[in-house]
Amino acid sequence: MNSLFNWKGKRVLVTGGTSFIGSTLVDALIKKGAAVRIVDDLSSGKLENIENYLKSASYADFTKAD
Repeated sequence: MNSLFNWKGKRVLVTGGTSFIGSTLVDALIKKGAAVRIVDDLSSGKLENIENYLKSASYADFTKAD
């Protein structure tokens, strides 16, 4: 992910965050210091893709929505 923007402390919404691409984006944002809210309907993604981040409330939270 491009380092032109400082993600540390930023709050980011990722839709489709449990898919392969979405979870990869979530991973990159968290590594850059962002707090991520993940919204997904789980129609094609897997909750297991983001499970590690949900264990720590300071990194990410998940909402199931269409």
